[in-house]
Amino acid sequence: MDEYDEQFEVADRVRIRAVPLFHFYNDGVLLEAFPTRDKDRIVAAILKYSSLDAEDILV
Repeated sequence: MDEYDEQFEVADRVRIRAVPLFHFYNDGVLLEAFPTRDKDRIVAAILKYSSLDAEDILV
């Protein structure tokens, strides 16, 4: 199995169908997943699932 096959297998296992796709996990449990290039949506999810404040994130 080469690197491409391994990446394809992982993508298939976690059902990645679009890129970029963001997955947010806590203790191995998927909390949210969404495909986007929207910086505001990505930052909002990071703030939702972390202890960071908005000023902690470089945008």
